[in-house]
Amino acid sequence: MEKIGVVIGTKDDTTLVQLGLAEINNCGGCKLHGVCKPAKGGSIVEVPGKSAFPAGTQVVISMRESRAIFASFFLFIFPIVSAILGFLLFRSMGFPEGICIIMSVVFLIASIGIFLAVERLFMKNIRITRLDDKTGTPAAGC
Repeated sequence: MEKIGVVIGTKDDTTLVQLGLAEINNCGGCKLHGVCKPAKGGSIVEVPGKSAFPAGTQVVISMRESRAIFASFFLFIFPIVSAILGFLLFRSMGFPEGICIIMSVVFLIASIGIFLAVERLFMKNIRITRLDDKTGTPAAGC
């Protein structure tokens, strides 16, 4: 997974990268034209670690596809599955339906807490490389 952005600075031990500017400028050629409503300024991503690139540098931030799929699973699928399992677990133990619903919400909140705890593991795998101005591809050796 790759996204093109611009380094806008650093904060503490993170590099701030503004994403989405290329997509905003090319809305007419996009397959989702008319459906997607990107923000005017693009989104800002905090990438762990300080980058050697100065502010204003066009960069590509990337993550292995397998890590992106795993992160998506933890973000979207795991909370729903844990809520359903929480309900079914307490229902099989004979608790009333109201308690089962409350426990499924507790399992849902716990799964979000687990995601926030392991989020750092996913963020460590993000790489920043300089975008080669001539070819529009990541520059070699950066």
